[in-house]
Amino acid sequence: MRKLRLLLVAFFFFFSPFRGSAQETEQRVFDEASLFTTSEVEQLESSVSALREKMNMDVVIVTTDDAQGKSAREFADDYYDENDFGDSGVLFLIDMDNREIYIATIGMMINYLTDDRIEEILDMAFEGVSTGDYYDSAASFLRGVEEFFDEGIVSNQYQYDEETGEIVRYRSLEMYEIILAVAIALGAGGAFYGINVYRYRGKSGRYKFPVRQNSSIQLTNQQDRFINRTITKVPIKTDNGSGGGPGGGGRSTVHSSGGGSTHGGGGRSF
Repeated sequence: MRKLRLLLVAFFFFFSPFRGSAQETEQRVFDEASLFTTSEVEQLESSVSALREKMNMDVVIVTTDDAQGKSAREFADDYYDENDFGDSGVLFLIDMDNREIYIATIGMMINYLTDDRIEEILDMAFEGVSTGDYYDSAASFLRGVEEFFDEGIVSNQYQYDEETGEIVRYRSLEMYEIILAVAIALGAGGAFYGINVYRYRGKSGRYKFPVRQNSSIQLTNQQDRFINRTITKVPIKTDNGSGGGPGGGGRSTVHSSGGGSTHGGGGRSF
């Protein structure tokens, strides 16, 4: 009976129609414009897989010679949204139709790849695409993403919505802030305990009040309800294509895609 079960499992694994589709879902290099050789696609897939595992975010590379009447930004955003990639990730598009390379970000990747960092990656990727070395362009993109991921989110990072002017600042606790908070909590707790011991100890010092039994704190259940939030807005400039807004190395300009998702990104014509 045990051998029969093993044979059935093996049969299902090798001949099941779902086996191929499960493997296909891991594809992240879509060379629709046939710009890469077979070996280059395999190398890019390997590099992408390692980077996805390292960052725990998605990475996609797409080439196209038919943008379906869309701009490079619209095509990249829609491609990411419509193919159900990760909640956080980045897509690199080589658009032969619009003659543009474009980087689209979503989720936490927006915080990592600020406008300035995207421009630096585009600088790296532009050299290859301008000479027809499309593999080098894609490989340079991957190196740039990994480099900035290793550097981490910049301290003054914020998202600027080019459509509404809304600013959302990224805030994370540094290690020294965590240590300071713990120290303050321990100090406050120690002070509270010491004050209670001092107050309940008799003047003569002979009577000792049972501190543990009579100075305990009882926490009651409490619910916090959201009332409102404060949004910072700035005027949107319309004299250029940047979307306006405040400058600075920590800015990640975002917009809404056709599907309603929030994306960051930037492109370069070639």
